[in-house]
Amino acid sequence: MSKSSGGKTFYRVFTALVLAFSLVVLVYFAVLMTGSVASRKTYSDPVVSSVLRRGTIYDRNGQILALDIPYLQVSANPRQITDPEGAAAVCAGLLGITTSDAYEKLSAGNAYQVLKRKIDYSQKDRIVRTLKEAGLWGAVYIEEYEGRYYPSNFHASQILGFTDTDGNGIEGIELAMDSVLSAVPELGKQVSYGSDVYLTLDINLQYLCDSVIQDMCAEHDPDYAVLILMDAKSGDILASVSYPWYNPNSYNLSTDDQRQNKAFAFMYEPGSVFKVYSLATCLEAGQADFDTPYTCTGTHNFVTASGRILTISCHEAHGTLDYQGMIGKSCNGAIANWALQTDDDLFYRGLRAFHFAGRYDVGLYNASGTLASPEDWSFRSKPTISFGQEMMATPLQLTAAATVFTNGGVLLSPRLVEKTVSPDGTETVNPNTDLGQVVSAETAAKVLEAMKTATQSGGTAIKTSVEGLEVAAKTGTAEILNSATGAVTASTLAIFPADDPMYIIYIAASNPKGSTIWGANIAAPAIGSLIDAMVSAGRVPNTLYTVTQ
Repeated sequence: MSKSSGGKTFYRVFTALVLAFSLVVLVYFAVLMTGSVASRKTYSDPVVSSVLRRGTIYDRNGQILALDIPYLQVSANPRQITDPEGAAAVCAGLLGITTSDAYEKLSAGNAYQVLKRKIDYSQKDRIVRTLKEAGLWGAVYIEEYEGRYYPSNFHASQILGFTDTDGNGIEGIELAMDSVLSAVPELGKQVSYGSDVYLTLDINLQYLCDSVIQDMCAEHDPDYAVLILMDAKSGDILASVSYPWYNPNSYNLSTDDQRQNKAFAFMYEPGSVFKVYSLATCLEAGQADFDTPYTCTGTHNFVTASGRILTISCHEAHGTLDYQGMIGKSCNGAIANWALQTDDDLFYRGLRAFHFAGRYDVGLYNASGTLASPEDWSFRSKPTISFGQEMMATPLQLTAAATVFTNGGVLLSPRLVEKTVSPDGTETVNPNTDLGQVVSAETAAKVLEAMKTATQSGGTAIKTSVEGLEVAAKTGTAEILNSATGAVTASTLAIFPADDPMYIIYIAASNPKGSTIWGANIAAPAIGSLIDAMVSAGRVPNTLYTVTQ
């Protein structure tokens, strides 16, 4: 065979193979492109939650304190508004907003503006009708959104805090527990939920406390007032009041002063209320002479290491008294005398053991207060500290420290968050904890017994007493640091029933302007009123109402 015929044969075979391969490739792609409907796979974006519902906040009994509910809002697309001035006049009258505010939003260059939030559902039909009549419907419209609602209004407002318009926690528990309360978008669900939070608050007791503070402030007109009610056996915070208060449903109308949680964050010189902690410290140290009665002449003079004579003053001469009489009469000289007999380091470490100058892990910010160490003391610091001056404490510290007297000398850490519950029902409990033995059970019992004398005839806290119920208490009146007018903080600490403590309460009023400035006449009667209300509500046993078979 010639070379030419062999070349033609090779060319024909090669061409046939190329054509066959090309045909196979074309068939393969044809199958891919025109395969049967039954075997074709389609893809779409997965369903992701379009509604994020924030967790609910409850009190200890399951009563709702904060929840998400649907609201209406009126929104607009300014780009569809041909006459912003005319539209502003219509919307201002319809929605109760200013014409200038409406015009500013309706003349904006973007495509979305919210004119007014939290529209009542009963107004919906009227709004729609008016907008249609004005030819604005479509450019101005109604939307539904999830918003926060606080059923108790101002009650416990500084504890709860609030959220912004996007549902982010801004203050209080709403901020502190924001990551827990916030919902995370989930696949395959239209609505995602955040975890619920249960607080130790009892909203019914909160109502009683707020009512008592309101009455006290109406009579004595303080700059502010605080109250903390605590479970004496667990350290649970049952109620917390910071007056003046605000309504978180309308937080935009509140002031910085109203939103401050003064019960946790304010610190000041506590005055004579502090004597119960100084007495416990001196008794526990065992260095002071408590066997020899102290005679108060109205002043107590002592000689410093340098030979200088310094004087501690009382508001009156109390005569001869023991440590119980010191609490009952609130004698500065007596407690200063026993503090001076106690070693500096023992006295300082004893007070620090009560957690003064320390913060608590309660979930919300709380100030530490101040308590200088002995190396920073002057000659008069220790006796002055003994009756609550030259140091600062918060209402939370003063209340929590009293758990030492109701738990055999053991200090309980206050608790505000009881538990969280996830959307699937999983509970995470925040346990009650103690911070150790501060004084012996014997010392704690002695101080509690001494506090009872203050509520008896001649005692400074007699106005806390309620017939049929034993109360232990200590009053205080301290001049406000750097006050140019001599303003004071009037306060009282009480434990009740004293024979088997259930509750600890602390009330303070700053710069009262009525007919009296004394804690004995301002805070003590308020505590008496609260105890009486709690008895009437069945929250405290009273021997007057005990039924015997």
